[in-house]
Amino acid sequence: MYYPGRTPVAKPRIVTPKKKLFYDISASAVQMLVTQLSGAVIFYLLSNYLSKPDIGHINWSLAVLMIIYAILGCGLDQLTVRKIAMGADPVTLLKPYLVHLLLMGGCLAILLLLTGYYLPVPGNGLRIFLLLAVSQFLLFLSLPFKQVANGLERFRVLLAMSVVANSIRVAGLIVLILVKTVSVNSIICLYILSSLLELITCLLLYTRSLQLPVRLQWNKGSYTTLIKESLPQLGVIFFNTAIARFDWVLLGLLSSAVVVADYSFTYRFFELATLPLLILGPLLLPRISRIFGGAQNSLPANNNRSIIDFAQIEMVIAVLTILVINICWTPVIDLITHGKYGSNNAVLLFILSLCIPFLYINNVLWSLAFAQGKLKEILRVFMITFCVNIAADLLLIPFYQSKGAATGFVLAIAVQTFFYLKKTSLSHYSSIFSQLAINLFVAGAGYYCAVLFCDGLFAKLFCSTGIYLFILLVTKKINFRNGFLLTGLSKI
Repeated sequence: MYYPGRTPVAKPRIVTPKKKLFYDISASAVQMLVTQLSGAVIFYLLSNYLSKPDIGHINWSLAVLMIIYAILGCGLDQLTVRKIAMGADPVTLLKPYLVHLLLMGGCLAILLLLTGYYLPVPGNGLRIFLLLAVSQFLLFLSLPFKQVANGLERFRVLLAMSVVANSIRVAGLIVLILVKTVSVNSIICLYILSSLLELITCLLLYTRSLQLPVRLQWNKGSYTTLIKESLPQLGVIFFNTAIARFDWVLLGLLSSAVVVADYSFTYRFFELATLPLLILGPLLLPRISRIFGGAQNSLPANNNRSIIDFAQIEMVIAVLTILVINICWTPVIDLITHGKYGSNNAVLLFILSLCIPFLYINNVLWSLAFAQGKLKEILRVFMITFCVNIAADLLLIPFYQSKGAATGFVLAIAVQTFFYLKKTSLSHYSSIFSQLAINLFVAGAGYYCAVLFCDGLFAKLFCSTGIYLFILLVTKKINFRNGFLLTGLSKI
């Protein structure tokens, strides 16, 4: 009822847990779609308008810088998400975090100025490497604000923070193409400008949308405590990043920039195929962290069952992804690159795609271990994985080039899964692998029938995916009533 003289109060908007989860997944999905698709567009445009040696130099430099900045971050990004999800004050956490990033960035700048001439950069890529280091540093500074939004589960704010750089790069590349000024110099200037604008956007959204202050304050005690807590995670970050990019580095050192261009192009689109995993990852960690937020040290039986069910749903998606990308790769990529990258790299893509299910499983197992604070155990797993990857790369790359690097990567990820299972508290996980084996067999049957009996991309795609989903439905390995990811995630 309205009384004269009083200001009517708006009725608060009620958001149920399921509706919030839907909003979170939607925001995370849009973020990853924009980020990954724009990244793929950038990669495609650069591949068409720059030579393979130039592409190789750029991708080699980005791979090395990704490893360097991951090490300098000391794992504080993931630690920040975990602590905020468990109730820590974001402003207090951000003070030593920002000081650390500025300190590490300054040390790197001095080191590059003193030793840049002696860096083992292949070909004439030294200038490319140094300028791209500036671009990556600006993105490095924007990380804390994104991690606070992630830990607070403000995924729409995180969406706005995360899409600026890639969106500007796509638009800028299109402008450069239209005015016919595409060159390595113009591309690097565009990268630096887009990174700076993303940092400014993160600052504005952090202070206005999250309504949190930015404070730089040196406190030796809090800084030392935070670094000590993150030290085990530093090793994890290094090994995790190295596993994802060290094969690029070794290919550049043991092979040629052209081979790096072929491998990085295929690997970039392989990463795009893991888009559902990238969407689910930021949502999964805060939910699992809350399970262990109190005095809970072991995984309750009901949560264990929910995680197993969720992982089985993920196996359906992972194998479906393998089937679709291998059907589409050659006709689609040959069409859009004029035969430059498609059929030549079909076997390479197939090898890389085999590790997609293991990446899904590892994301769940890592989230469990990280939420329980098992940083030393995670570090050991990544050390073993890294050693397997390096050994396989050194053995296989000289003989099989990019295919050898891909095989080494798949072997390393499979070994990682094995050791994760030994270190985490997840029980009764055999059903995940039985689901995976059945899915792979059914997908193989669908692929064989499509190739044998169908002509044309769409006919093969419809036939293979139709057989795959139909058999899984008939055998009740999936059902539409309980099989949606939203339902599975909501139960964790």
